[in-house]
Amino acid sequence: MKLPAVCRNAFLLTGLFVLGLTSATAADWPRQVTDSRGVHTLESKPTRIVSTSVTLTGSLLAIDAPVIGSGATTPNNRVADAQGFLR
Repeated sequence: MKLPAVCRNAFLLTGLFVLGLTSATAADWPRQVTDSRGVHTLESKPTRIVSTSVTLTGSLLAIDAPVIGSGATTPNNRVADAQGFLR
């Protein structure tokens, strides 16, 4: 059975996409970040993040990052516990 070129290309692109996803997730860690103080290596994915900026907190929550506190969070309000950590 001979597939039309459009179907063949669709299967090929889908296969490459899936392979790209699996190789990208395997190669994500460790990561290196370079700043004015040099190169820093993050050995594994963060499990808890404390944000120092309201704007950054919103962005982190939008990508489903494990945010546990924010610099703008005050203790004992509707979104934070007695220590200021997000509920």
